[in-house]
Amino acid sequence: MAHADNIPAKGLMQFLARYRPNVPRFIWCAETNHRFDEITAKKLFKRRLTKAQCNDVIVDEQSYLDPDDPYFYYKAQVNWSLAHLRADLLARLERDIETVTYELCYLPEDEIEAIEGAIAELRAEYADVWYQRRHGANNLSEDEYKAFKESEDKLDESDRWACEKYEIAAWAGKTPEQLDLDYIRRDRKGKKRRALEKLEMQAIPDLAIALDKYSLEKQTKHGAVCQQDLTHNHLRVRALDDWGIGEFLDLALSGQEWHSNHPVVLKLAENWRMHRDELAKFGVKLSCGKNATPAAIVGALLRFFGLKSVSRRKRGGDRLVRIYRLDTEDWNISKADLAARLPLNIEKFGELSINPKSQWVTEIYGRSTPPETNSIEGVWITSENFTQLEIGEIKPEPDPPPKTSPPELEAAAPDKAPQKPNFAVGAMVNFWDGVKWIEAKIKTAMTSPGAAEYIVSFTNGGGAMCREYQLQTMGG
Repeated sequence: MAHADNIPAKGLMQFLARYRPNVPRFIWCAETNHRFDEITAKKLFKRRLTKAQCNDVIVDEQSYLDPDDPYFYYKAQVNWSLAHLRADLLARLERDIETVTYELCYLPEDEIEAIEGAIAELRAEYADVWYQRRHGANNLSEDEYKAFKESEDKLDESDRWACEKYEIAAWAGKTPEQLDLDYIRRDRKGKKRRALEKLEMQAIPDLAIALDKYSLEKQTKHGAVCQQDLTHNHLRVRALDDWGIGEFLDLALSGQEWHSNHPVVLKLAENWRMHRDELAKFGVKLSCGKNATPAAIVGALLRFFGLKSVSRRKRGGDRLVRIYRLDTEDWNISKADLAARLPLNIEKFGELSINPKSQWVTEIYGRSTPPETNSIEGVWITSENFTQLEIGEIKPEPDPPPKTSPPELEAAAPDKAPQKPNFAVGAMVNFWDGVKWIEAKIKTAMTSPGAAEYIVSFTNGGGAMCREYQLQTMGG
């Protein structure tokens, strides 16, 4: 069975040739992948150039692009084959095979479903052997794993299984001994990890930027850059934000239910239909058709991020409505893995900012973090730690001032010396926990006669003098 996903007709011919006996073969082949917009080298180069022009992380990325790069011509041939897979495979078979018969399937729908079900069972049974072998592999230490990777070309099959088992565990800060068979099955040969990494980068845009920079740095070490190996994770993050996925993620990750006619779902689906082609240019390709229902679209978005939903039926009036929510058990495991990866990413890439204004990000990382991550800008610090910064006890948050025009600053009285600030100058404070508390202090100081001037210094360099109305405009 050949689906038009990633293996072109030329690759399918090689697979067929691996079975040597001279016997009849029955092949079911999808007609097309329905993607006809990237089947020429010129179109591929134009789209790749668009990414480079949008890239503000890698300086002058366009210099690494060449319209005559053989990659674009090879990729165009692959894409053309996938867009016309059945016709391409049939033409190759007729050229190389003595007898080829082409038949359309006229079986009843129930018989087709039975065949597909039987094949799915066989595939699942075969796939489970893969998982069992990794689970039963030796448990490697970090040093043993590194030694194996240095001589990877000399490893036997069992050693490779042990390396793969170690990689599954190390991804979430675990040891191979902590893995059970269900966890390895859940990983789906790395698909779960790769999808969750997209969610991770969406929550921590700095991580996406760091990975994009790294994709260039690791190549320049060897003196050459292959443009197809440069990543554009930050462009995908930005495209998803522009699509407006945050509102739905707030809904889903908080444990709430949704259905096809939920306002948030309808809004998200409508935006996706409008911008589907543009999103695809930046790596956002969902596993649903353009005419999919709103529920199917948000379900594909969840799968894109490695999330799993469950559903139930509920009667609404004279009809049944399918209600969806996030799979709690699966989400708890994913959330624990993502939280465990935060200090690992910080250790590798340095300071990473998390946006605490997003509710769904809070659902993942919570309002407190391990001690070793409390210095990360944007991650919450507990009130107990806050008092250790020598700025006194945090008082209850005052009521926000009415939204009126900012008061005029009074000129300093000539007979009045500037006031001494009543909080510790130079103290390192966490912005998001301390902003309301310190805003009241700044407000008093900045609007009083003889006020001292305060410079706000940023932890990542630079600084600015901020007045009250500027602070309010920036949200504190």
